[in-house]
Amino acid sequence: MSKKILAGILFFLGSYTVQAAAYLNVQPIQVCDNNRNNCADPAQNLYLDITEAIWAQAGIAINFLPWVSINDSEFQDFSSPTSNLYHLWLGNPNVTGANTTADVVNMWFVNELQPSVLGTTQVGGPYSIIGDLTFAGDYSDVIAHELGHTLGLVHNTDPLALMNPSPRSPGSVDDIYSNGTGTDELFTDEIARALQSHLLTSEPISVGLTTSAASSSAPEPLSLLIVAVGLCTLFPLSKLARRESI
Repeated sequence: MSKKILAGILFFLGSYTVQAAAYLNVQPIQVCDNNRNNCADPAQNLYLDITEAIWAQAGIAINFLPWVSINDSEFQDFSSPTSNLYHLWLGNPNVTGANTTADVVNMWFVNELQPSVLGTTQVGGPYSIIGDLTFAGDYSDVIAHELGHTLGLVHNTDPLALMNPSPRSPGSVDDIYSNGTGTDELFTDEIARALQSHLLTSEPISVGLTTSAASSSAPEPLSLLIVAVGLCTLFPLSKLARRESI
């Protein structure tokens, strides 16, 4: 099947209909210090329009669950292997704030990753971390790129690929493939791989899910965003910004 035909089918199934081909359920977790100050991503920006437009290419809707906030200074800096959040990669998924529901991707927002790193994700695994450098540089495709890693995608050297290691800032959804500058393209083989991910569900997971005990939670008004346009050690770890893989 040609890419044009596949894209047309996915557009029909996922772009302007109620039912998406599949759903990726994501729990955003904002990390603040012990006094509930210095919160990462203070605006709770998920670059929703860019993220949804990118994943519309695959007919995958991103279902962001209501924000959870934790107050723990030791979670703010992922640059040291002594940090609490680093234990995710040591086999301890039940860290503070983690959503323990099956098929939910936990995405922590922290002040710092390693220098010049925007995001880090287990390729094919349900854990991702986004650093504040993403928002300082307005790298609006980083969240969509990291979600690609959770769905099993690796880096792609094509300069316009979503999975290219170099971050970009699409000016608007009008620049996303196949429009405008054609940036952040998902290729046919990548779409096929992503759609095979065990993390996808046929329906969006509803809210009210179980999380590990958090210092505090800050539920937002229900933003069950059915974005219908839209794999280191335990799993390979991918870093973004230099979007690099190790």
